[in-house]
Amino acid sequence: MINRIKYSIIVSILLIAVLSACSVGNKVIPDPSGSIPVDTTGSLGNFTMIVTGDTAFNINILSDSTLNQIKDDSLIVIGADALTNTKVLLYFGTLSSEPGTYYTETAPPGITSALFLARIKINGVFKSYLLQHGTIKIESKDVVNKIIKGRFDVNNENAGADLTLYMRANFSITYKE
Repeated sequence: MINRIKYSIIVSILLIAVLSACSVGNKVIPDPSGSIPVDTTGSLGNFTMIVTGDTAFNINILSDSTLNQIKDDSLIVIGADALTNTKVLLYFGTLSSEPGTYYTETAPPGITSALFLARIKINGVFKSYLLQHGTIKIESKDVVNKIIKGRFDVNNENAGADLTLYMRANFSITYKE
């Protein structure tokens, strides 16, 4: 019952993000330099995410095994920048939890094998951004200790959102089944 509620909330958030992204006009999108190195010093369940685009910041993300899970072989990850006064929430998932590259691309049809949603507090109000371009890569899966290591490099370029965001990070998370 609780899992159904969590999934319903995540699906609702994704639907709202898609609808709000489609309602905003297109604009010229800046080309990021892409020269900022990704932090690899994070510990288990704690990683630094680099955000560039129309805004730029680095933020520490916490991701706990009580929220991360493998369900029907799909990986679902939830992370936040803090336990209180949260400014960034991340939700991402892949169709499989096995090592490999999963695409958030929405075109061409049939290539999508991952979803990535970021909720960012701007002027005290949360805004959702579906990052529909890029990849989530699972590099290793330790089934004994329930640890998955990987990285993501996603963006919402040409999505028509009010902010264009590029997000990158290496992650090492625990999960439950």
